[in-house]
Amino acid sequence: MVYTIGYEGKNIVEFINCLLTNGVNYLIDIRDKPISRKKGFSKTKLSEQCKEHGIVYHHIRELGTPKHLRYEVLEKQDFSLLYDYFEDIFDSRKEEMDLLVSKIQEEVVCLMCFEQDVEKCHRNIITAKLQEITSDKFSIVNL
Repeated sequence: MVYTIGYEGKNIVEFINCLLTNGVNYLIDIRDKPISRKKGFSKTKLSEQCKEHGIVYHHIRELGTPKHLRYEVLEKQDFSLLYDYFEDIFDSRKEEMDLLVSKIQEEVVCLMCFEQDVEKCHRNIITAKLQEITSDKFSIVNL
């Protein structure tokens, strides 16, 4: 099983509790820039909170959505731009995808970014690609 979560609308306590409730022990941050105006969600603070609760935090910038693309998608309200971008880059992100595959087989993993609605988020694209490239079929739960 692979979990995904967007922290939009959550505070850090709710976020960590949600991970713990679902047995997550490995959080993979797939934001391009792991910074946030929301208290507790920037890389250093989030990493500290995770460690305090027995969760490993790992940031993989290469699987984030670049700022210019986020703005373009929002401006045009065209989420197919995300799909196009990620389809184009997956071949050059083999190392990062292989890491995700190995972690999924070893840990209870959750992919995270900001967007609450997974249908408007690249988490959805990445988990679909993971299912495509792995021989082990797994379910995806969006928290």
